[in-house]
Amino acid sequence: MLILISALINFTLYPNKLDPKRPPKRILIIKPDHIGDLILAIPAIKAIRFAFPRSRIIALVGEWCLPLTELIPEIDEAIGYRPGLFARGRKSGLSERMKLFAQLWDGRFDMAVDLRPTWLSVALAASKRFKWRIDRSSHRLRMKLRGRASIWDHEVERNLEPLKMAGIPTPSHISLSLTIPKHIKDNVDEMFDKLFTRETGPIVAFHPGSPVKLKRWAPSNFAELGDRLWEELGARVLLVGSRSEVDISREIISMMRHKPADLTGRTDLLTLAGVLERCDLFVGNDSGPMHIAAALGVRTIGIFGPSSPERFGPYGERCLAIRAELDCPPCMSERCPFRAEGCIDEVKVEEVFRAVCDSLIKQ
Repeated sequence: MLILISALINFTLYPNKLDPKRPPKRILIIKPDHIGDLILAIPAIKAIRFAFPRSRIIALVGEWCLPLTELIPEIDEAIGYRPGLFARGRKSGLSERMKLFAQLWDGRFDMAVDLRPTWLSVALAASKRFKWRIDRSSHRLRMKLRGRASIWDHEVERNLEPLKMAGIPTPSHISLSLTIPKHIKDNVDEMFDKLFTRETGPIVAFHPGSPVKLKRWAPSNFAELGDRLWEELGARVLLVGSRSEVDISREIISMMRHKPADLTGRTDLLTLAGVLERCDLFVGNDSGPMHIAAALGVRTIGIFGPSSPERFGPYGERCLAIRAELDCPPCMSERCPFRAEGCIDEVKVEEVFRAVCDSLIKQ
């Protein structure tokens, strides 16, 4: 319903093309989504910055993504929001939403780029607070009506397509990037000096967590993989994750013969990015850290269960997504009707180990 309303507003109130003689001075990019989704919008944000180098770009993002915007230099200012559709835990209350609506109402934005509509952004669009509005929902609906939209289009492409439709040039070579500040790099250097004092060999980061249980590869698989990497490749394993994932890492450590370094719950988002940049390889579930690693140019192996690697896989030449070949297609479900562990349990350690070997050999 929200997507249809968003598209209807765009079709009736806003022009299809921008006026090249009147470049927007203030641009609002709307993406109050998950960490990985914001990262997959970086090429679109880059394209907007390239097209309008003198414009001020303000991003409306999930509150949990605010630190991440510090690593995206194309964003001049960021505003946090906790929409009910994406927030895990506390959601923005009515008074907070009204205050935010008033703030955006007074923002004097010339253009909005709505890459993930919410009722708040749709209400702003309906009130005609923008001269131009680029809406991903409208574009996807138009493509579906013409029979030209694929359900497997990658999120990077889905974010870029409406820009092309509006006449904004997009890069021929699409890449993700994050810029780590020097003080973060220095802190991580000190951290690694303490974690890896004598060992040599490649550092492989494991992220075994995910907010969605069906997206978690079994801890026993990570433990077996970690021991094999140490014994056969001399690789050092580093566990990363949020505070809510500490128990998962502890379970893995308890099953490993060769104890890994563990930073689970001990880094904020910016430090985590700095840590991943220092690693030679990332192995983990479909999650924010996976996309952060990919955006930093780290060799990345994503292990997938129900979600589609074609649409949500790590993006880049140094990335690989592994999903078991199954009869059932990818889905967005958080509960599997066929198996308690979900389809991710069908991904075998041997397959991931071979992929790790291939990735490290190519370095």
